[in-house]
Parts: sequence; C-alpha cells; structure tokens
Amino acid sequence: MDDDRLSEVAFGAHPGVSVGRVGRAGPAVRWAAAVALGGQGHYAAAAALLETLRREPRVPVEIRAHALVARASHLRQRGGHALAERLDGQALALTAGVPGGSSEVGCATAPEPAAAATASTRGVPPRTATAASARASPRGVSGPAGHVDRAGREATAADHGAAASGFGRACADLLSARVDALAGLAADALGQGGLDRAARLLTRADAVLAAAPEGGVAGSVPWRPAVRTAWVHAELALARADLDTASAAAARAVRGAAAAGSVRHLLKSRLLAAVVASVRAAAGDGGGTTGAVEGPEGVVAPAPEAALAVLDTVAAEASAAGLLPLAWAALLAAADAAATVVRRVAAASATVAPGSPPPGAPEGAPAGSRNPRTGPAEVLPEASRAADPPGAAARPSGPPSEGSFRHDRRSDRLLRSTIGAPNGATGRRHAAAATLSVIRARSEGRGRRLMGEAPPGERRLAVV
Repeated sequence: MDDDRLSEVAFGAHPGVSVGRVGRAGPAVRWAAAVALGGQGHYAAAAALLETLRREPRVPVEIRAHALVARASHLRQRGGHALAERLDGQALALTAGVPGGSSEVGCATAPEPAAAATASTRGVPPRTATAASARASPRGVSGPAGHVDRAGREATAADHGAAASGFGRACADLLSARVDALAGLAADALGQGGLDRAARLLTRADAVLAAAPEGGVAGSVPWRPAVRTAWVHAELALARADLDTASAAAARAVRGAAAAGSVRHLLKSRLLAAVVASVRAAAGDGGGTTGAVEGPEGVVAPAPEAALAVLDTVAAEASAAGLLPLAWAALLAAADAAATVVRRVAAASATVAPGSPPPGAPEGAPAGSRNPRTGPAEVLPEASRAADPPGAAARPSGPPSEGSFRHDRRSDRLLRSTIGAPNGATGRRHAAAATLSVIRARSEGRGRRLMGEAPPGERRLAVV
C-alpha cells in the first residue's frame, strides 16, 4: 500500500481498508498503519508496530513520540488511564525541545468543506498533498526544513517529504506530538478523576496550538491535534456539568474533522456531540427543541430522540466503515439514550388525562386502545419510527415522579415492553456486547486484561 492510500485509511475517507503488511516500511508508514489498525480495533497488531517504533534507536524523535501517544490512546480506550499516563509523559519529554510552537508545523492544511464535498462527488477522496515518500532517513526527522534533530544535524527540505506527501495530513511533526501528548495527559487525568489537572494540561496544549505560526509548511494550525484537544475539552466540560462549553467544543471538533476529510475523526466527533446533546436533554435543557436533528455546524438538537437518532446513525456508519471501537462506544451510548427516551415517554403516559388515548395510539383511537404493532400503549424510540420525518418535534418532557413509576402499572408495562424490544436499549447492548467480543479477540494480552477488569456496565471506550 502506497503512502497516499495508507494516509486515507488512517486519516482520511477510507478507514476500513485492510492495512496489510508494513514490516519493512519506513517509520512514518508503520506509525500510520498502527493508527489505522487501532481505529479498526486491531489493537494487538497496532501494539506490535508501536512497540517496535518505540524501541528502534534510528526512528525519528517525533515519530517515536507519536508512537507513544498512539499506544497510550489505545490503552486508554480500554480503561488503562494509569498505564497511558506514563507513555504520554514519555512522549511529552521527547518533545521538550519544541519552543512553544515557534518552529514551523509539518502538517498539511485541511481542505475547505466545499472542496472536500466536490471531490467526494467525483468519487475521489479529498487529498491534501502529492505522492512523495514519507520515509525518513535513519538520522533525519520528518518536519519542517530548518529543524534540528537530536543528533544535531540540520534537516533539509528533502528529509521532510512527509509534509508534502499523503502523510502531511497526519500532522506527524514534533509540535503536533507535543499537543497530542498534553491532550493525552489531560484525558488520562480526567479518567482518574483529576479534573483540575486535566484543565491545566489542556491550557498548556491550547497555548502550543495558539503559538503555531501561520504560513509554515502547512500554512495553518495542525488540524488533528486541534480536534483531539477539542474532544478532551468537551469531556472535561461534561464532567464539570458545563454543557454550553461541552457543546461548543464538540461542535468545534465536528467542524475540524469534516474540513480535514477524516471519517474516523468525524464519526468520533459526532458521537461526542450526540452524547452532549443527550446529557443536555436529560438535564431538561432544551428538551422541547424542534428543527434539524443534527445541524451542519456539528450541533445536535438537545432532545433525547435527536441524540438517539444521531447515535444510532454513528453506530451504523462506524460499523460499516470497519471502525469497531467507535461502533461499540456508539451502541452503548445509544442504549443509554434509548432508555432515557423510554422513561420520558413513560412519564408522559402517566400524565395523560382520563379518557385520552395513550401515547402511540393511532390518531382518533378511543381511550385504552392498543397499538396493534407493539402491544398496549407502547411507543418505540424516535429513531425506530420510520414514519416520522427528520426533525420531528420532541415529545413532552418532564421528570417522572417517584409515585408515577411505583403505582402506575401501565407505565411499568410500557417501560418493560419497550426496553425489551429488539430495537430498544437491550437490543443495542446486545449488539455492543457482540462488538466487544470481536475487539477483545483482536487485542493483545494487556488490553484484554484491562477490558476484563472493568464491570460489564462500565465498559466504555474513552474518546481519545
């Protein structure tokens, strides 16, 4: 597989393509292959490549740093935040020579959304560079011309073909590695409950990004570290119940990933935006919002039905693209959202006036009538009702009282019937469990142990 095509798998429009063998390829190629394998859930194969890159003395320092960050990300995704923290710390130490972003950025500019859309309509993935080789020389580094590597040799433009090749979109330079390491450390701290420490690390990552010069090799701030940092900003804001900040950060990630043409990053960003919308809806913030389910700017309507629809879509698209870790996370989040939708409908049915038909009954049906398709007074989640157009008005919201669930048998039947339906929360959790079994089979021993330590109900993939 040539460099441009591998770049499309790892960072572009074809994330599910089989990577193949890259054992004798250059360091940048092997790193990109490991990133692609990790996105597909082939964690054991990715770990083998990354461990080799970490230990080979002739691997350029920035590729070694990116390999550490990628390995940390794969461990964190399976719950190993403490293990990941050590690797992210090592990556940060390797990037200590970055002068706060004063060097040029070896990362290609993301294409404009309109240009990406035009290329997609022709059946050609959007490209950001030409087909030069990304392989670095034994002592050289892949970065901007004029950068001095740790061996003390000034790198020339010819040594840094990665910035002009398909790997230019990968942001494989030292400055990007520093941002990735700081964002990874923030995610590690967040996963271990250190919210204040995570905030301080994100502030440092933002400062490095802000100092990245314009008009360098890429001409702009590196898109991939910016998107990854936005993910952690959104998760931190969620942990602090700052829903406005979380929504803005998730939307920023959606826009950045869409402009770059990376399917994997875009799906992960949309997943996060839908989770934020689901939390907002559960908190009663905009539960009655109408309009588009998912806006072009990456904002998901803060209604349970809208969040569920987007999560189901992301799960289906991730599965079709071969991104099993993302499909797993989306299915689990969709299961939670489906349960929220059911409880919301149950609460609404408990407040129906006497003599009124139950929710879900055909229009004009008498009180106490049955839904011929699903049984007594059952309403399927919004995403499962194909007759409803996108953006249909959300159902009435309002927290159910304790007594309504305790004494209203109709609500109890509705809750049990809908959750047990094939397209309810239980069905989604079954699908997630099946996906999890495949991911476990593709994981190395350490990863399987990490996944086995978490209780079944707490197995979630971290965002980064």
